[in-house]
Amino acid sequence: MIEDTSKRMENVVNWLNGQLGGLRTGTASGSMVENIKVAAYGNKMTIKSIASISVPDRSTILIEPWDHSLTKVIEKAIGSSTLGIMPVVDGNLLKIRIPELTGCRRDELAKVARELAEKAKVRIRQIRREINAGIKKDQDESLITEDESEKNLDAVQKTTDLYIKKIDTLLAWKEKEIKTI
Repeated sequence: MIEDTSKRMENVVNWLNGQLGGLRTGTASGSMVENIKVAAYGNKMTIKSIASISVPDRSTILIEPWDHSLTKVIEKAIGSSTLGIMPVVDGNLLKIRIPELTGCRRDELAKVARELAEKAKVRIRQIRREINAGIKKDQDESLITEDESEKNLDAVQKTTDLYIKKIDTLLAWKEKEIKTI
């Protein structure tokens, strides 16, 4: 049961890590664009699944679609994303210049990062509630003893505390990255 709890909570932390990686910090990163959805081949696909993404310098992202007919579709998807940046098309290559962030924009991004971290913490607590309810049900049905139940509840709480701490660490790292000029 604890292994399942850890796996579910780890998935939440991985989700948060992906979301924080997509926040623009004034430094170019492929993770900013790789998960943007593009309408291609009758499906919604991520940019990373239809193009190569590279970061030649601190302020530039280059995207080269494997199928050059998708260049305009990718351009449109990036332009309509939450990044607030429009790529420049150079032949079959898309160039994205990442401008330096203003102090106000850095504060907004830090707030978004805190909101994402709070969503992750809420999900971690929901998982804890679900697992605890299962433990109490097992005890009520006499599948486990009261001592086993207490031991399992304590283990779930320790696991929860560990993953909340991981979320706080990720948030602190991202806030530092956002605030660094």
